Amino acid sequence: ALCVPLSSHGRHFGVIYASSPLDVVYSREDLQLLILAANQVMHQEATTRAFQLLQAGKRKLEAILESLQEGVLLVDENFRVLEANPAAVKILRRTDLVGRHLEEALVGFEYSFTLETLPALGSFQLSEHEGRGDDDAGPGVRRVFAGTVSRNTAGDAGWRYILCLRDVSQIQHVERMKGLFVNRLAHKIVTPLTVAASASA
Repeated sequence: ALCVPLSSHGRHFGVIYASSPLDVVYSREDLQLLILAANQVMHQEATTRAFQLLQAGKRKLEAILESLQEGVLLVDENFRVLEANPAAVKILRRTDLVGRHLEEALVGFEYSFTLETLPALGSFQLSEHEGRGDDDAGPGVRRVFAGTVSRNTAGDAGWRYILCLRDVSQIQHVERMKGLFVNRLAHKIVTPLTVAASASA
């Protein structure tokens, strides 16, 4: 009888057991063939498991990207978009982002960086050109996005940089309105004081 273990990466999955009638003796070639078959089975098993893990990881990543409210772009070393979540599609108003160069994807937006300086930046700002209103941001509110860029240090995921875009239009609008309110309030306070001071002089 021949018995060959099925094991891979320190895990034991079972054995291949072959028995023969009493008058048949297995040769060295038979044993080598059985070992070859066992190796083939384990290679196929390991490949299938690795593929299943990759697929599960991809589904998990896609679910995370789709649930984010921030826009996310994964780009390669040549700044071609490899992946864009639904929020990024909505922000950039393009359904054909994947495969496009980053400069093409950002048409209609103003930004201060160049593609050469982008990898060194930790953050950047992206703002919509004048005249492109957005109902979500509110009437007369120019859409502005705070962006961050991170480098993929693993190098084996296919993408080199990840860009995240967060809408700060309303925050900036509120800050501007607050500044106007404070200025007007200060003017109304100063004016009576000025009148009182000039009358007493």
